[in-house]
Amino acid sequence: MTKPFYEKIIYHPHFLGLFFFLTLFSCTKDDLENNSTISITNQLKNDLKLDQFANKNLSDNLIINWESLTKTEKDDFEVYEIEVNEKNPAIIKSNLFQNELKYELIAIKKEGEMHSYLIEAYSSLNHTLYSNSIQNLKNFTGTLNVYELNGNLIGQLVVYNGNSKNPFGKSSLTALNEAINLYCVQKNTTSRVPVCTLSEHVYTVYSIYTHHYISVTVGTYTQYNYAYTTVETFTINELMSVPCGGSEDSYDIVKRISSYREVIDVQITNELTGKAKCLNDLLDKNGDSFVKNLLANFEGESEFNIQIVSKDNVFSTETGLEINGKTLPPKNNVIVIEISTSRTNLNSSLDAARTILHEYIHADIFRKLNTTSGTTGERLDFKNTYEAYGNQHGTIAGLYLNSMKEALKGFHKTALIDDYNMYINYYGEAPSDAFYEALAWSGLRENNVKAWADLPAEKKAAIEALASRVDRFSRTVPCP
Repeated sequence: MTKPFYEKIIYHPHFLGLFFFLTLFSCTKDDLENNSTISITNQLKNDLKLDQFANKNLSDNLIINWESLTKTEKDDFEVYEIEVNEKNPAIIKSNLFQNELKYELIAIKKEGEMHSYLIEAYSSLNHTLYSNSIQNLKNFTGTLNVYELNGNLIGQLVVYNGNSKNPFGKSSLTALNEAINLYCVQKNTTSRVPVCTLSEHVYTVYSIYTHHYISVTVGTYTQYNYAYTTVETFTINELMSVPCGGSEDSYDIVKRISSYREVIDVQITNELTGKAKCLNDLLDKNGDSFVKNLLANFEGESEFNIQIVSKDNVFSTETGLEINGKTLPPKNNVIVIEISTSRTNLNSSLDAARTILHEYIHADIFRKLNTTSGTTGERLDFKNTYEAYGNQHGTIAGLYLNSMKEALKGFHKTALIDDYNMYINYYGEAPSDAFYEALAWSGLRENNVKAWADLPAEKKAAIEALASRVDRFSRTVPCP
């Protein structure tokens, strides 16, 4: 039987190859649309630099839903919109705005040029919340804070019943302003934006709650126990344009943002004995820890733990002479502090406590120099600071001397009460700040660090005279 003409064409080898070629490389309209949105998504992912935001409380609180990207076309505009949510929703207290903020990522393509924005929408009372799309703002009145994708605030658009106004005429907001107005439905003349705008102060109150945990390891099992919570609060005041027509609200817009984080504090294994153990326990008593206060600027999770042990005699690695204590570099993620039993028993309680604090600082420096946690910038910042001081004792003199002075001052008065009263009875006055500063210099001035070498001779003599007073104190400790 003779094959029909069309079958001859389809099954001819030359046409068969052409058929497969066209099938393989043909694109439907949906394919082209998908490729376009994928390209825009990738571009926005590349352009959005959350790590460059000056306002970390904003950038760290945002969740970008990349899968939500939508595309619309109107006139000569292509509008791409991506949903953005908050991890911990901010709360607005105001007579003008509703208590909920909305965020959105918007890209607008016009005449081949792309404009990208992150918007923060304040929705006025008695109107609908921002709808997560500029296409449906006919019932929306409020203010849009508009950011570049690196976090710089460009300015604000004021929207009244869906009609947008660029109150300060910023050219960088022109594309967004025009795109919003493309979708505006004019119901009547009252839909127009009023000629005026108000300027209001927005007080943003940030509260950062940090829950601290301590790790306890037994064999191969590690348990994390809740220890305490700290709260850091600060306020930023900004001026914002708002639409006219609302109630007066001057100086009464408060935006509250609360964030929460969990950190695992350093695990300290205490293998001290006798007097050293008594003093260390007093330093760390009842959560009012002088040790934690001293190390507070390195809170958070770290791969290093500290083991503090008593040793009959401790000798300097450099000189071979007997010393009060020393701290060894990290080994297997553990920093070992050795406290001399013989020297601790010989020294006054206040001086022995100073030795323990001094060695904790050495441990803190080792952790900071060797950690891989935190940002690269933070690690480099400390290493650069450390190198500027030259060595650990130089760093202690430059960065920790005041912390040491304050710790010794509080510890002496509240924990070593007998010694404190003995000082007053003998010298006829309470210990001065200069006395505790002189004590903090112990272990540093012997190493002739630059900060000590740079002091005038009179100052050095006064410090040495005050530091010698500690030797008159009792060697007993207030422990059972």
